[in-house]
Amino acid sequence: MSEFLRDLDAEEAALGAAIAHYDVLSEVCERAEPDWFGFNENALIFRALTYLYENSSGQDIEMKMVVDRMRATQTLSPAGGAEKVAHVANSACRPSQVDYNIGRVEDLRRRRLILKMGSDMERASDESVDLGELMTSAEEAFYTLSSDDVGGARDVASLLSDVMTEAEVNAKREEPLLGVSSGLSSLDDMTCGFQRGDLTVLAARPSMGKTSLALKVARTVANDQAVVFFSLEMSARALITRILSMQTHIDGRRIRRGRLSESEWTVITDGTKVLSDAKLHIDDRSGISPTAARLKIQKLQKREPVGLVVVDYLQLMTVAGKQDSRVNEVTKVSQGLKAIAKDCDVPVVALSQLSRAPDHGGTHRRPILADLRDSGSIEQDADIVMFLFHPWKVKEQDAERGKCECIIAKQRNGPTGTVPLFWDEPYARFDNWTEGH
Repeated sequence: MSEFLRDLDAEEAALGAAIAHYDVLSEVCERAEPDWFGFNENALIFRALTYLYENSSGQDIEMKMVVDRMRATQTLSPAGGAEKVAHVANSACRPSQVDYNIGRVEDLRRRRLILKMGSDMERASDESVDLGELMTSAEEAFYTLSSDDVGGARDVASLLSDVMTEAEVNAKREEPLLGVSSGLSSLDDMTCGFQRGDLTVLAARPSMGKTSLALKVARTVANDQAVVFFSLEMSARALITRILSMQTHIDGRRIRRGRLSESEWTVITDGTKVLSDAKLHIDDRSGISPTAARLKIQKLQKREPVGLVVVDYLQLMTVAGKQDSRVNEVTKVSQGLKAIAKDCDVPVVALSQLSRAPDHGGTHRRPILADLRDSGSIEQDADIVMFLFHPWKVKEQDAERGKCECIIAKQRNGPTGTVPLFWDEPYARFDNWTEGH
């Protein structure tokens, strides 16, 4: 019966599209696993695609590369040879159809697992079958099927043990930082760092420095721990240029143009060497969903600890299915990001747009929680909500140039208030504010 729980056309359509389109390749490789494929030949092709994706540096792949990889791993012949790979490549569906096809592959894989569990139950009536073997087989199928739901309720004793262990570790710290550092001591003093399981929303009107502050935090954490930066608005190349400008104190526009002096080229070269060691992973796919983001994070966590997740920005994420309203769509995104923070046990910093209310009538007032755009769920789901405001940009009387207010309007486990920061506009970077800065 399990032979019928396979769809050759769906598997080949998804794999073929992954060969033809890099965006599809990333989606398929980050979402699927080899055991999703009911046909071993397709599972072998998927393994080759996964290797090429993880070592592609964002470059498109070609069918020849798939063939060469499979030949090198001696999986080409078992998969049906180069003719099979060519057939799969020619079977590609349109990118818009990938979600359906890979979804069907996943659905059939789950059905096969359920069927296997049923088969194990039937075998249990035969006392000649080893009980340990049956239990192991059934447990593997169940936990594979429910891998997204592992966890659940825990007893008080184990939770108390975790709390006390964490307290003992924190007591030995020389400084009160409990989470990952923002790289700004004044902000860390207010928040104690970004905490695992917390969703922090950083919101502001356009051109206030949201992305720059997020990059500051990401760059700091990436010195020691992996950071996943989902850039839904800017390209990965543009982000790297910004980081390089922050690192070298050279205007990003001049870096892009290459109009640099000999000494500046030396500084840039040294800067790239430093940045190359950063544990920063940038995903610049447009319209990524919280589900797809979660899959990427979990996949990376299998290889190394993830210290921070950044989403730039929240309103550009998408969710599956047609939503009744924009508010409902943003609500699902916000809830999805909070779930990622909690279930993946990582701090999530999500950038957010504000409504036009703070600028209404040319008043340029400081933002408030009610200004969060599209959904009240953002305020509800967030553990911390921070706003950026530049008094000198809106020409407030007596405003000091470069002084930026980081307004902590909500902090579930700490105080609210305003942290002064220095905005170094030519290099789009933040620093601690000092008098006379």
